[in-house]
Amino acid sequence: MNHRFDPLIATARESAYRLRDVVLPTPCASCQKPDARYEGRCQRCDFLVRQSLLNLHLPFLRYELENAVAAGVYEHELARCILAFKNEGRYDQRTLLATGLARAIQAIVDSYGKQQAVLVPVPSSVRNTRRRGFSPALELTSAARRQLALEGIETVCADVLEVSRTRSGSSGQKELGVHQRYARLHGAMRKRWNPGELLGFETTLEGAECIICDDVVTTGASMLETARVLEDEGARVLGFASVAAVARQKSAESD
Repeated sequence: MNHRFDPLIATARESAYRLRDVVLPTPCASCQKPDARYEGRCQRCDFLVRQSLLNLHLPFLRYELENAVAAGVYEHELARCILAFKNEGRYDQRTLLATGLARAIQAIVDSYGKQQAVLVPVPSSVRNTRRRGFSPALELTSAARRQLALEGIETVCADVLEVSRTRSGSSGQKELGVHQRYARLHGAMRKRWNPGELLGFETTLEGAECIICDDVVTTGASMLETARVLEDEGARVLGFASVAAVARQKSAESD
């Protein structure tokens, strides 16, 4: 199966989940209670998740990232909704999570006094993308771009990077230590090949002002590697935006 066809799989899965929601009662994405009238959440969890996404902050990460901003802390109801979106295909969580990501992106853009930027999602491995049927960071970045457009901020979602297939078959990162995590990631990402290059249409990142986006930032290793590739291509990284950041002493699932 070719990685380029993953958006088609994501569309089919989203349609299937929406059809399921019509036929079967949808439980709350956080507490699993049957009353989920608030975009797939019960009233209590909806309030708590919305409140948690107001905790815009500069996360304390193992790897220092300049101008990193997270909308909330990866814990409790917010963490469960992110996991429901990523692992259960709960697309009804996408809009609210993207709102948090858009808020983090806007904070970075405002700090530079700009009204435009290139949004680059942290790429998922081929294996994880096939398993889920979509890339969480790409889905949320695309949704956040649409929300930012309503605020007059011009952005482009550029899915221009990929994880090397030689690295994508290895085990997940959450079992690895901090130094092992970065050692595994270093050199694992690269610019995605564009078929249009065969016709002379070259995709260049030279001079692009980019904001790197992800759903959850744990140590900062994935974002650091993404920044390395972008800077090698001549881009300038303005900052790093995420829906949530994991507290330093905790661990979390990440690609």
